[in-house]
Amino acid sequence: MASQGPEQNAKPSQPPDCPGDRILAPRPPTSKARRRWQLVAVGLAAVLAAAAWYASLRRSTGSATGTTLDGPAPAIAAQPAALRIGLLNIHGCVGRDGRYDPQRVARSMNDLDIVGLNEVRGWSCWQRSNQAAVLGGLAGTGWLFAPAEQRWFCQQFGNGLLTTVPIDRWQRIPLPNQFAKSCRNMLLVQTRYRNRTVHILLTHLIRSDEPLRRQQFEQASALFLSLDEPALLAGDLNADGSDPQIKELLRTPGVIDALGSLRRSDQNRGVDWLLLRGLQPMEAGVRDDGASDHPLVWAAVTLPGKNDPTTTAAEQERGMASTKRKRLQ
Repeated sequence: MASQGPEQNAKPSQPPDCPGDRILAPRPPTSKARRRWQLVAVGLAAVLAAAAWYASLRRSTGSATGTTLDGPAPAIAAQPAALRIGLLNIHGCVGRDGRYDPQRVARSMNDLDIVGLNEVRGWSCWQRSNQAAVLGGLAGTGWLFAPAEQRWFCQQFGNGLLTTVPIDRWQRIPLPNQFAKSCRNMLLVQTRYRNRTVHILLTHLIRSDEPLRRQQFEQASALFLSLDEPALLAGDLNADGSDPQIKELLRTPGVIDALGSLRRSDQNRGVDWLLLRGLQPMEAGVRDDGASDHPLVWAAVTLPGKNDPTTTAAEQERGMASTKRKRLQ
């Protein structure tokens, strides 16, 4: 038998391996269980992203009313000759030096009967007490926090009040705002002074949106003018004495600028105001010790015809003794 040649013994040649074949090769099918878990993971990620977006939005806290304060209840004291009322935008208790120091803030206003607070930070996941509570605890006063906005599921920002005199009623009133923008409100409190109900309206208007600030100013000034006398408007209005709305309000019969009437300054005098109706300023001043980026403005006010100098010292001494207020050194 004839032997086979080399050509007959050779195996059929195979085509070279092509990378494209591997790409086009069908992949093994993904199991249904794996696809379900993938869908669950995608859905969960979408839900978490939506929740984070929703939590990041600034939303108004709305309105509220009450008749009690937080912290120690102020004692019913002998009426002083004058109510010493102050206003301080505390800037979150951060001073001009960038240092966070609530005790320095409390110390700057510890001789006042009622202090309105702006830019008060609320409780959060890492800070369980709002700053009105912190300051009230340091000063030994009654306190009230009036949050204007909530974010990250926390009441984060608003106004506050410290007081050594009893409060009969308080009301939190939201101001106009834009969706997801900084929210603002008003805090209206009623106290008794010489057998008269005194209305104190505290507010802080927006700065970044001028049309919205004017709208908020209109609502705040309208409420202030509608209150029965005696009444006081205390607020960071983010407008100085050159502002047309401020000028118009000051031209209203019976409206007194507590600081301007005694310090003879109504132009470029700052944005923090104490405006009176049915009250007479006896003293007024500005303290700027660097505890905040704003100065503290204050005024000693009384009812017209009630500033008898012969009774001032005795009544003030009795009032301070009966409140037993803690003094900060």
